[in-house]
Amino acid sequence: MGKDREAAWKDRKNYFIQRLINEHKIKRVDEDILELLNLINSLDNYYTLSSCSGRIQIIEGENLSKRDSLKSLAKWHREVKIEEIKEVLNEKISYENLWISVQPPILHVACKTLEDALNLIKSARECGFKHSGILSFEWDRYVVELNSSVRLDIPLFYKGKRIFDLDKIDNLIFILNENLRRAKQSLDLLKEKIKKTFIHGQN
Repeated sequence: MGKDREAAWKDRKNYFIQRLINEHKIKRVDEDILELLNLINSLDNYYTLSSCSGRIQIIEGENLSKRDSLKSLAKWHREVKIEEIKEVLNEKISYENLWISVQPPILHVACKTLEDALNLIKSARECGFKHSGILSFEWDRYVVELNSSVRLDIPLFYKGKRIFDLDKIDNLIFILNENLRRAKQSLDLLKEKIKKTFIHGQN
């Protein structure tokens, strides 16, 4: 790596680490992913750009793939309670299109070289981040997205028709929380994998 590229790498890494510190102070970082982020940032050839530890979210919109047309009504980065869901799903309100989702952990990580990027992707996939790959390449870094395969999208209302029986909301919450727990387990698996592979040099 040339001198200019090395300097650019260090400058950007310092910037994003400081941004993480500042965002954590104002509670814009999920606490249950912070240790993993700090671990990645401790490695010379990596630094984190953005992250989400996984969440349960209630979304209004016809097509979940059209993000610009979606409206988030509520989200929790932890397990939810019946009362919290019922508060949002006021049965007196008729929704046109309404979904409830378990969205998996996702991280964007800058990697110094292509080899670094491929090594991180390989380790992440072994820990449940099956939908991971290289997003982009810039002259001083490769940007990798680590995305868990655990996701659940359940329609509650679609085109004005109620799809899910809200009388069975307790069963739904059990399923949501179970899948969120499973999704978040990948964070701990990845943390241990990084310690063994990147820090202790073990496979």
